[in-house]
Amino acid sequence: MANDKAVDAVGVGAVAVGAQPLNASIAGEKPMFWGVSVNQVDTKNKNGFILFGDSFHILAPWGTFGRDVLKAKTAAVVYPQVPGIIEGANAMVAGLEKAGLKVKRVGYEANATDLVGPLTAAGAQSADMIVPQSDAKGCINLAKALEQTGVKAPVVSNPLCLSPVVSKGLGGDVPKWYYGIASSLTADQSDPAAKAMVDAMTKLGKADLAADPWVPTSMATVLTMIKFMNEVGADELTSQAIADKAKAFKGPLVFGAPQVQCAKYPDAPAVCNDQTQFFDYSGKGQFKNASGFVRPPA
Repeated sequence: MANDKAVDAVGVGAVAVGAQPLNASIAGEKPMFWGVSVNQVDTKNKNGFILFGDSFHILAPWGTFGRDVLKAKTAAVVYPQVPGIIEGANAMVAGLEKAGLKVKRVGYEANATDLVGPLTAAGAQSADMIVPQSDAKGCINLAKALEQTGVKAPVVSNPLCLSPVVSKGLGGDVPKWYYGIASSLTADQSDPAAKAMVDAMTKLGKADLAADPWVPTSMATVLTMIKFMNEVGADELTSQAIADKAKAFKGPLVFGAPQVQCAKYPDAPAVCNDQTQFFDYSGKGQFKNASGFVRPPA
């Protein structure tokens, strides 16, 4: 990609391992576009555009939601100790503490299956809100542990717990939790963007992938890159022209926030979004928007 003169821009997926050499190889010569980034090195890319935001800036709003919507004073945060997940947990804790909540965090071994111990150590029994930061496998184990312990506090999860893998592992449905997501929620059919997303995936014969939270952001990244290239025009395409379009872009973002601002944060110039919306799930596919898009605590 770096050496091919026919390549004017580079789209990147969820790269947890190898981000450093990937960025170093492109070396800022061509604009790079992400949906969501899980690596801090990506955020430093001065010719990079993380359209839906990085894990730090879109997980920090957990604090805003906990304080303003749930009226929580304390939070229990649990997470597996693996790259990408740890950084996300750090962001959640930072946001919660900035919002004024008292937080107790516990990391556990990535291969652990019985998570009663970590939840107990994090004070889940008395916390006002429980925050799991996990992949799909961990979501299943956490749901089982919470049921086993009888904890009733609201759980506010990342969107990875909406994976079809979770519903399959729990007998046909995902847990009745709150879910935060930086994009449209495809299960929210009151959102015209979500309906369009599902319709498109259905026509492609991939309706089963619509629930995967990485799919809307990846699809939106490709569509947004194409939007910039169309605006430049085929005869005028250059890496610089595409980058200029991206720098001037203020939204709305396909399947995303109505406004974005790349380079808003001087220490993370590639980050374009810091907003997340939260949904209350009541079971059987019924989601209710509980917040609209909210930003991190001031």
